[in-house]
Amino acid sequence: MNAPDTVSAALRERIRSAMAGLAFVADQSARSLSSRHSRLIGVLAPTLDEPGWAACIEAMEVRLAAAGHSVLLALTGGDPRREEAAVVAMVGRAVEAVVAVGRVPGDSAREQLRARRVPVTHVDADVDAGDATGTDAGGGWRRAGRALGHYLVGLGHARCAWVTGQGAAMARAAAVRAGLTDALAAATLPAPADVICRAGTPRRAELVRAAPAATALVCADDALALAVLRELAAAGIGVPRDVSVTGCGDAPAARHATPPLTTLRRPYEAVGAATADRVLAGLRGDPVLPEAPWAKLVVRRSTGPAR
Repeated sequence: MNAPDTVSAALRERIRSAMAGLAFVADQSARSLSSRHSRLIGVLAPTLDEPGWAACIEAMEVRLAAAGHSVLLALTGGDPRREEAAVVAMVGRAVEAVVAVGRVPGDSAREQLRARRVPVTHVDADVDAGDATGTDAGGGWRRAGRALGHYLVGLGHARCAWVTGQGAAMARAAAVRAGLTDALAAATLPAPADVICRAGTPRRAELVRAAPAATALVCADDALALAVLRELAAAGIGVPRDVSVTGCGDAPAARHATPPLTTLRRPYEAVGAATADRVLAGLRGDPVLPEAPWAKLVVRRSTGPAR
């Protein structure tokens, strides 16, 4: 079956019929020993709960499958020990490349991959330029954070607060915050004050204290932003009358919020397909690797002129 054109069509059909009758499945492990290509791509992700990542990985798997590759997916919870164990298992299966979603693998995992010359592509992670073949390298979200900052400055917002929790997408959040800080600094405005929701969800008292000191609350993800909208409404603080609120991720609920949420959106299905194309191009040795789409600002009614 490795060279079907070397036999007649009739013989080929008889062989296929016999294989179907025996429920024969080719042993890919044996095939990889002879070809030295496993056709396996490892994917590391902290979770699939983050909006967009599941769509990204699904699109990646569809594109890779069309090229004859299979995906080994490991969900690590962002735990370096689980990450290292997953990488060891992937290396043991002779993966040809690894895609790291949401965070840069820890030192031990990176060393395992580097020692075996397994190329790593990153999505939504902040990557040192020489460390990997990063699809995103953090710049997409930093640039989006900068666009958000310029937009808020244009509305007259001189005091911004950064609302964050303990979510999985911390690398993405750090890039957005850095871009926001860039934009504020360019306008000679102070860096955003931090409002840290240690329980993972905002508490009304925290927001009531933060709102008078800030004209815009910039949230690390949409889940936080939607919770912020609810808590502000319960406290009688108008959005955007008294304070503007923004999110990140463009979750489906963002456009249906009260008011609809201004946020940052990345087309994750397209990102997944572009990431797969980038991996395949790297395996072929192509000199130019495809770029994935960047995140962009989506303006809705949760933002307005500073009070």
